[in-house]
Amino acid sequence: MELFLLQNDPSHTKYSTSDGRVVYNTETISPSHLLPSITSVTRYLRNANSGIDSPVEVGHIEHQAGRGTSLRLSWGEYAELRLIVFPATEEDNGRSWIFVGPNDQSYKWQILFKYPVLLTNDNSRTPIARYHRAKLGIISRSRRGSLEILPAGADIADIVVVTFVSFMKQRGSLEYHHEG
Repeated sequence: MELFLLQNDPSHTKYSTSDGRVVYNTETISPSHLLPSITSVTRYLRNANSGIDSPVEVGHIEHQAGRGTSLRLSWGEYAELRLIVFPATEEDNGRSWIFVGPNDQSYKWQILFKYPVLLTNDNSRTPIARYHRAKLGIISRSRRGSLEILPAGADIADIVVVTFVSFMKQRGSLEYHHEG
């Protein structure tokens, strides 16, 4: 499944399929630099009978620069997963994140060749998802940024999207602080 970003900010955009159907929406509120920014991730579920999409919050992210990120992922009526995510190591400078999913599988977001990739954090290093940056089209054909969820990640798509948004938010914050 490939989800195209309407805007290039993963924490404040709509994610749609190639036919234009919005599947996820992310909205970020940043009250001040002293308070954590809060991002909500909503998935739109299509009702088979009416064809109408209903919004369901699947993730809530609180991010404060230098203090890590707190994630709450929700699915179903009662299931919930809470994570506090930091870079894998201090020397890593936010280039990778490791977390354990609800299936007790360890996963790792990391930067490979300048692009974020989600892999299983085991010997197989199975690719789960990858991000493709937008291209302006000056040298090559233009395209929107997209999050490609591979078949191995289809059953954890909500977790992929929520952790991707968090990882990109943390990366942006780290890049901003390292530049300044």
